[in-house]
Amino acid sequence: MNRTITMNLSGIIFHIEEDAYDKLNKYLAAIKGYFANSESRDEIMSDIESRIAEMLQTKVSQTKQAVLMADVESVIAVMGKPEDFADESATNQPNNGSNNQYSEKQNHTRSQTYSAIQMKKCLEVFARV
Repeated sequence: MNRTITMNLSGIIFHIEEDAYDKLNKYLAAIKGYFANSESRDEIMSDIESRIAEMLQTKVSQTKQAVLMADVESVIAVMGKPEDFADESATNQPNNGSNNQYSEKQNHTRSQTYSAIQMKKCLEVFARV
């Protein structure tokens, strides 16, 4: 029998095994690190956490009330590794130079890229269902 922790993810309460919690927490921390310099980091992380919460909800039921390590590994496999986020966000790092004339265009492009990342991940999930 494994110890469980009560966790709140995106406003949804989960009972999760301790080792699964540690893995999920490290995963989210790694992703957050990749978006550390992004102005919309909080919004991106909120969207990612919401999606993970939705997927974890499908893993629990009346008979299986705790999130297991296998569930977390499954969610991570669908969402992608943190390195995937780094590859997609590396091309959109803000320019720290004195040219602010492109600032608005960069923010719009960055927003489109984040939307594309989210869309890609959603399509991957739907393709597997």
